[in-house]
Amino acid sequence: MPLLLEWIEPTAEATAARCEAVCRESLRHLMLATDFSRHALAAEDAAVALSRRAGRTDCLHVVTGAARHATPALPVMAKAALADIAARIRAAGGSAEILVAEAPAGHAVAEAVAAQARERDCSLIVVGKHGQGWVESMIIGSTAAKLCEIAGRPVLLVP
Repeated sequence: MPLLLEWIEPTAEATAARCEAVCRESLRHLMLATDFSRHALAAEDAAVALSRRAGRTDCLHVVTGAARHATPALPVMAKAALADIAARIRAAGGSAEILVAEAPAGHAVAEAVAAQARERDCSLIVVGKHGQGWVESMIIGSTAAKLCEIAGRPVLLVP
C-alpha cells in the first residue's frame, strides 16, 4: 500500500491550518521524483493515476555528478524517459512538465528533490520506496527516508 507522510507543524494553530490545507491542496501540484529503477515504476504509475486530478505534475530526475561522469549522455536519456512518463500523464488527462536537475557537489539526491519541490511550490512529492527482498522491503530506501525528513511537505511513498 502507498504511504502518505504528511508534514504537520508542531503547534496547534499551524496544525489546524495545515490539516485544512492538506484536504484542499494535496493535489494542487505534484512532483514525481524517479530514478527509473524498477522500484520507481509503481510511483510513476501512482503519479499518472493522480495526475488527472492534479493541477499540474512535474516529472523530475536528479543526475549526480558521478552518474553524469560515468554516462555523459545521461541528462538526454533522462529527458527521453521523462517524456514517456509525461505522455502517459497527458493521456490520462493531466498536465506534465519534464525536469532534469543536477545534485550539487556534496549534496544528496534527496536534497536536490526537496530543493526543486520548494522552488516549484509542489504540494505533494511522489517517490518510490526501495526494497528488493523480504528484509529490504521492511526498510525505506535511504533517499526516500531522507526526503521524508527534509521535504517540509507531504511525501507519498509508493512500494
